[in-house]
Amino acid sequence: MFFDSHAHLEAHRHEDSIDDIIARAVAAKVTKIAHVGSGYEPAVFHEAVELADKNPHVYAVIGCHPHEADSANQETYAAVMKLLVHPKVVAVGEIGLDYYYNYSSKEGQRAAFVHQLEIAKRAELPVVIHCREAHEDCLAILGEAGLSSNPGIIHCYTGDIETARKYMELGFFISIPGVVTFPKAGELVQTVAQLPLDRMLIETDAPFLAPVPKRGRRNEPAFLPHTAEAVAKIKGLPVEEIAKLTTANTMRVFGIQAD
Repeated sequence: MFFDSHAHLEAHRHEDSIDDIIARAVAAKVTKIAHVGSGYEPAVFHEAVELADKNPHVYAVIGCHPHEADSANQETYAAVMKLLVHPKVVAVGEIGLDYYYNYSSKEGQRAAFVHQLEIAKRAELPVVIHCREAHEDCLAILGEAGLSSNPGIIHCYTGDIETARKYMELGFFISIPGVVTFPKAGELVQTVAQLPLDRMLIETDAPFLAPVPKRGRRNEPAFLPHTAEAVAKIKGLPVEEIAKLTTANTMRVFGIQAD
């Protein structure tokens, strides 16, 4: 069985029903999905929690994405804090920094990031980190945040092993996306080869970054086994072992008890 550590299941992102998408995932043995409802409007957070509440295969992750950091306000953060007590909410995210698109100012991104790290710390929940072309600032902020020994996940990691090790030294897990299946993913393949199995997760980031052989299609959790197969080949292990280890890691970081 597989655990998709990061997917976006909002209805507006997909062409068919979310129920059908989840059913296809379960048929592909992806029996647990962390649905990330990230933005700045409370409705996004409520939608994520409602989906998790009604579906036994789904857990919710909520927070203000760095793209929307400049639009975040007290209503945004109040909604997040209110919903964090729900038993199916397992993390705050995705939060962090994105200096590639800079849809929000760097100052606004850093402020929203720091504020939500404090929220997560008070709620005693892990965080799910989005970081693009901002690792130096991201590591500095995380290093000063005083998070727990189980701080969270670096989502959709595609970087080198040296940077991954810096995050792991802070206690973070590293989540590998379908990019690892791409023909030009040489650096990520090298990273996965050296990444400790007890710190690794896998994800789709659906509906983005569909893995080979589904590349070019709208991604969905049912495609996660293709990423697992690529990781298994790199590690020289059966795909069943990768499924078992990454599922156990994801459950541990999210604090989910075994069925």
